[in-house]
Amino acid sequence: MSDSFRCWDPAHRSYSGDKLWDECQFLAQAEAAGEARRIFPAKVARGSTVDDAVMALIDGRDPIDFEGTYRRYCREYGVLFPDEAKEIPAGLAQLDLFEREVLPTLPAVHATQMEVHWDLDGIPYHAHLDIVYADGSIDDLKAPDQRLGARRAAEDPQLTVYAAALWGAFGNLAPRVGLIGLVNGRTPEDVQSDPKLRVKPWLDRQSSFRTLEQVEAWAEGARAREASRRWAEAEGIYLTQARSSPWGCNGCVAKALCPAWRGFDLGTEAIVSTEAAA
Repeated sequence: MSDSFRCWDPAHRSYSGDKLWDECQFLAQAEAAGEARRIFPAKVARGSTVDDAVMALIDGRDPIDFEGTYRRYCREYGVLFPDEAKEIPAGLAQLDLFEREVLPTLPAVHATQMEVHWDLDGIPYHAHLDIVYADGSIDDLKAPDQRLGARRAAEDPQLTVYAAALWGAFGNLAPRVGLIGLVNGRTPEDVQSDPKLRVKPWLDRQSSFRTLEQVEAWAEGARAREASRRWAEAEGIYLTQARSSPWGCNGCVAKALCPAWRGFDLGTEAIVSTEAAA
């Protein structure tokens, strides 16, 4: 069964927190300090709603209030354009796909949305695993608009963190890690050649594994990241996505606070005079 409690302790490291830190230390710190709050697109709220609905289905619990849950996630994620007329039917179709094509194939499930805590050399970590099976295998549910990458399960960093969670907490390597993709799009031609059979949404599943060497490689990266956090906190200097890749700053809610953008007019396009450019 799912645990209704979800750990939000800011002192605990997680995949999402590490990902944000790696993308931009300044934004991560600004969000942690309450100075900025990221805004997410409607598809993220839809994905979270589908996730909740699927876990209730697996657990045999009463169905969730899909529309109400979607609206709650939109508020939580700061979604500017909820587009309920599009997103809610798409999410319900993804849920129906799971019930028809995935649920009957699942082996014995140990837990859904399983919260795991472990300690890495004094660094507290937590993870929330979507589906953990009786044999210790893991599946992560995705509700994307595009198909999974060709080697997504083999290389996905989130699945590596999940494998590290089971190893760190229980000393067991997952025999399999996988992705269940409920893709909000029509079946690609290379998957289904007959146009009449190309349905929307369609199921994209992948399976792989993680070795102990791969888990230890992740742990080395986590230790290095923690050292960068300690240095940034001690010096008060947080690295930015910065001007070297300005596209990475598009839509950033902390842009007006960012030292890399100081002096730029963020409301209009920059105008460079011919004299200055000469």
